[in-house]
Order: sequence, then structure tokens, then C-alpha cells
Amino acid sequence: MKTLLCAIVVALSVAACEQGGLTSYQQAYGTNFPGPKDGMAAVYLVRGAAPPDAPPIPISEGRQAVGSLTGSSWMRLDAVPNPLDLRAYGSQDSTELIITVVAGETYFLVAEPVGTTNAKLMTISWDEGRRLVRQGQQVPSNYAPANYN
Repeated sequence: MKTLLCAIVVALSVAACEQGGLTSYQQAYGTNFPGPKDGMAAVYLVRGAAPPDAPPIPISEGRQAVGSLTGSSWMRLDAVPNPLDLRAYGSQDSTELIITVVAGETYFLVAEPVGTTNAKLMTISWDEGRRLVRQGQQVPSNYAPANYN
């Protein structure tokens, strides 16, 4: 009886996956974590905990200022499928990260200080990104995707 029940559960699971079932977004985030808008990619920029006196890390995309991340904060960019030229700024230096985003995908990038005068952006896992978003506070973004109708 247990074998028959297991076989039925496996067959139904395979059928659900083949007929749409859960999307990779739903499998990764569950239904309560916002995914990308239609035709766009979701890019979450996050910063972990930082000392209260730590300066914010300004972020830009190309020449457009996107916003600043303080300790335990995050912002979301809805981006068209294209390369994004992102830059994190320290007090004297900056570091560039170029990523190509794909429609329907979600990306997590963490901003961290480097020494006393620079900052950097790095890609992080979905698990780590979701954890930082859930623990942090959203900050406003000035980002407006180029070439979006």
C-alpha cells in the first residue's frame, strides 16, 4: 500500500512540474517573496548589518544615482533584460560590477565596504539574499530602467 501511495505522489509531482506546476521563482521564494515584473528582472541590492556610525554606500547604475544603502537595508530595481553597469562608492574610491540580467530572473547583490575608502558589490545566493532582505529595511530607489515602455 505504501509503495502504491509513493508511486502516485511521484507521478502527480512529475505531472505538475511538466504542466507548469511551480515556477523556479515559487520553488525558491514561496508565494510571499516578490518576483520580477513581466518582461523584467528583479535586482535586489542589499547590505548586511553595519555599525551605527558606518557611512552609507551610494549605488549608481551607469551615470544614474540609484540610492544609498545603510546597515541592514535593501532596495529593489526592476530592470529590462540588458547589461547593468552598477557601481558602489566608498568615501574616495568606487568599484564597478557589470551583470547581464534576464527577464523573469531575480538577482541578489550585496554592498560591502572595502577598507576605509572603497565599497564593492558582489553577487550572493538566493538564500543569503532573501535572508538579508527579510532582516533589513527597504530604502527608496531612484532607479528608472532605460528603454522600458
